[in-house]
Amino acid sequence: MGWLFLCLVLLLFNFPYFSSSSFNFSCHHDESSALLQFKSSFTMHTYYDGCGEPLLKTTTWKNETDCCSWPGVTCDTVYGRVVGLNLGCDGLQGIFHPNNTLFHLVHLQTLNLSYNDFSYSHFHSKFGRFLSLAHLDMSYSYFEDMSSIKPNSMDLLFNHSSTLVTLNLADTGLSGNLKNNILCLPGIQELDMSQNFNLQGKLPELSCSASLSNLHLSNCQFQGPIPLYFSNLTHLTSLILSYNNLNNSIPSSLFKLRRLTHLHLSFNSFSGQIPDVFGGMTKWFQKLTNLYLNGNLLNGAIPPSLFSFPSLEDLDLSNNRLIGHIIAISSYSLEELYLFGNKLEGNIPESIFKLINLTRLDLSSNNFSGVVDFQYFSELQNLVSLSLSLNNQLSLNFESIVNYNFSQLIELDLSSLSLTRFSKLSGKLSNLKYFDLSNNKINGRVPNWSLKMMRSSGFLNLSQNLYTSIEEISRNNYQLGGLDLSYNLLRGEIFVSICNMSSLGFLNLANNKLTGTIPQCLANLSYLEVLDLQMNKFYGTLPSNFSKDSELHTLNLYGNKLEGHLPNSLSNCMDLNVLNLGNNKIEGSFPEWLPTLSHLKVLVLSNNKFGPLPKAYLKNYQTMKNVTEAAEDGFYQYMELDIVGQQYYDYGNLATKGNKTPLVKIPKIFASIDFSRNKFDGEIPDVIGELHDLKGLNLSYNKLTGHIPQSMGNLINLESLDLSSNMLTGRIPVKLTNLDFLEVLDLSNNHLVGEIPQGKQFNTFTNDSYEGNLGLCGFPLSKNCGKQCREIWIWMESSGNWIWMWICDWNRHWVLHVFDRKA
Repeated sequence: MGWLFLCLVLLLFNFPYFSSSSFNFSCHHDESSALLQFKSSFTMHTYYDGCGEPLLKTTTWKNETDCCSWPGVTCDTVYGRVVGLNLGCDGLQGIFHPNNTLFHLVHLQTLNLSYNDFSYSHFHSKFGRFLSLAHLDMSYSYFEDMSSIKPNSMDLLFNHSSTLVTLNLADTGLSGNLKNNILCLPGIQELDMSQNFNLQGKLPELSCSASLSNLHLSNCQFQGPIPLYFSNLTHLTSLILSYNNLNNSIPSSLFKLRRLTHLHLSFNSFSGQIPDVFGGMTKWFQKLTNLYLNGNLLNGAIPPSLFSFPSLEDLDLSNNRLIGHIIAISSYSLEELYLFGNKLEGNIPESIFKLINLTRLDLSSNNFSGVVDFQYFSELQNLVSLSLSLNNQLSLNFESIVNYNFSQLIELDLSSLSLTRFSKLSGKLSNLKYFDLSNNKINGRVPNWSLKMMRSSGFLNLSQNLYTSIEEISRNNYQLGGLDLSYNLLRGEIFVSICNMSSLGFLNLANNKLTGTIPQCLANLSYLEVLDLQMNKFYGTLPSNFSKDSELHTLNLYGNKLEGHLPNSLSNCMDLNVLNLGNNKIEGSFPEWLPTLSHLKVLVLSNNKFGPLPKAYLKNYQTMKNVTEAAEDGFYQYMELDIVGQQYYDYGNLATKGNKTPLVKIPKIFASIDFSRNKFDGEIPDVIGELHDLKGLNLSYNKLTGHIPQSMGNLINLESLDLSSNMLTGRIPVKLTNLDFLEVLDLSNNHLVGEIPQGKQFNTFTNDSYEGNLGLCGFPLSKNCGKQCREIWIWMESSGNWIWMWICDWNRHWVLHVFDRKA
């Protein structure tokens, strides 16, 4: 040992660069320069969806400092080479060019560029030249299209990536079929290619022996069955295949993967029964904690042993076609159990009340029956959410005098259970924030205790019952944030004391039989975002004192007997999205302040006494000039508010062709104007063609004259157009055939003439779109256009009238139609 010590001493004295301090090498100049140039090639932005506040690590990088000390940079401790770059959520924005100096960092082992904005950039095969790269994360980085890599370049990328251990390409624009080579990378352990909506085809059959432990392929377009080779992926601990188009039965061999902890097969089209291989094999699933089979077409009974996995924490079998009874449950580690949306029947098993770790239990939308003492659920002291709704044959007993409480319960859904009464529960639900008793048969007065029992900003849904009145509301202890009493039998006036609930953000009393005037104090509630009083019998004028700091998003007073003028204070409601005052008796000229409501997307003033048509308003209506784009995935986003933790969707009635179409949810991209059945006269202004965001336009049953503006052909997003029952003249503009989304057209009962334009959507409209226009001809009408027409206006001095004459040569017979119009 002595000679070894001597050698170490000599090394330390004769080779000072091996001293203790010398193990912290400074960053190499070429790599420091490459990093600074990389930083300068992008700009910074302050928000990125999915990250919230960006980390902005690169903003701290400074010249003349050691890059190995920079945030996000890792150097090896031997040579000082940059081996790791972690810039996820860093706010980088710009185009990633092929000559980017990032590719000079040839020693990289870890690279994370996730959640940055590289829009309009193409993914380069140079990423495959990092020969030591073990961890690559490019997820959610907005590369334009990774499918733009040529097939041989893609092969190059992965052939040079034999060192890869983890690869995350989630939401990177991949398309086409999944190739075998990416699943067969020799060292790959974790692979995430989820959220690539154009990845399609079948999952490939493999001949390699993959070492994958985590495979995430959710939210793609894969179809067909799960290949049998998946049972050979014996290292798998997490398999996520949710939100695809996979079908056939779930292969029983899949459940031989003993290391699985997470198995997610939800939202596919799997059919047949849940494999019965569970029986006698639960020892193979000692580690399974999460099993999601929801949103499929699975049928039959639930295998008994499915409820006996010892480590199972989350089980979701909801929205299938499962039948039969639930037998004893012995997975005592269960924390979340979702069985809703099936056809399960029989009694709720007593073993459920022994699952003391349960935090969420949803048994709704089944056929459970029998009588359950509600107090039994209090044995689940960790329960946060409980839903028993839509079990019409299930009876709940609240009569027990046993003292019980739900100390953790936040959400309770007992809707659609045919309940006729509900016992006092105040004091037993100390943390309740959402309580749904809707669609039952509870009658009488709404008791004060039910309004007081909710925790701060709680939401109480008592809609679709048989309540007839509300008890007088005292001045204290009301923390209610939302109250829904729509579709009841409420009568009489609203007590002014309702405003004692000063925390209200949502109040829905629609579709009752309430009368009297609307309390002025409602306009002064500081937190009120939704006020829906439609379809009652309120009279008098609107409240005149809307607050300057109003947070109102939706005001729906449709179908009452309100009169007078619109109050100027309504202009204080700068956040209004929906204003529905239709079917009242409101009158006066169109308010000049309406264009200042810059968020207004739905305006319904139908069946009132407004006039004339507001040219200036239409000219300044910026909200409807700016087109709202649909979501990239093609799904609608809706006008919604997060009220006390619950999603509220704006809804309303769209009047087209004389019919009211209810919109249960109003999409964010939906912009609509309904001025029907008023006193608007004069010509339709050309400026209306600038409202490019319009989806619905209804000007029917007014006294509009003149031609249909050519500019209406610019409303390329229009889906419904109703100009019926006016006095419009001239021809139908051919430019209207450019409206590719037009589904509803009503031009009936005007004085239009000439040939009906043909092509595109116009080929789908029927006779009733044009009836009552004697001068129209051509498809779909039976009248052919073998004629020539002209119109003449003549001023009759003696009578003070204009006479409009329409003269047509119809098969050599002159036809004259005369219409009087007073000056």
